[in-house]
Amino acid sequence: MNKNEPAPDPVAPRVTKWLPDEQAKKYFLLLTERLERVGLASKTFQEMLGLAAQRMAEIDALNKVIAEEGSTYTATKLDKNGEVVTEQIKAHPAVAQRSEAMRHLQSLLSSFGLSPADISKVSKLDLGGKPNKFGNL
Repeated sequence: MNKNEPAPDPVAPRVTKWLPDEQAKKYFLLLTERLERVGLASKTFQEMLGLAAQRMAEIDALNKVIAEEGSTYTATKLDKNGEVVTEQIKAHPAVAQRSEAMRHLQSLLSSFGLSPADISKVSKLDLGGKPNKFGNL
């Protein structure tokens, strides 16, 4: 353990202003509640929580696109007369975007110990016995 480790701010995180929509703000509050339960809710981590919440909202939006449009599309190549030369089934771009968002989210959640494998790697914060403002949500 680092004996000179800086202490996190004992104030509860607040929803970051730059979150793009209400869904991301709801995820921010959900993550804050989960971190509060394990003693890791701190203003010090506010921006990281915001990133995770935004990624969660992006995954929701991409899931909707994929559900509506499908996970693949057919790319058709035509010759100069407009005749089909080749057809190729390709992955919808939203599939790759969702995959990247999920990988990034997994990394962010891991940083907070929010997976079974990672929870043992983090320590509960000493928030000075101050109650968390989100405790009654």
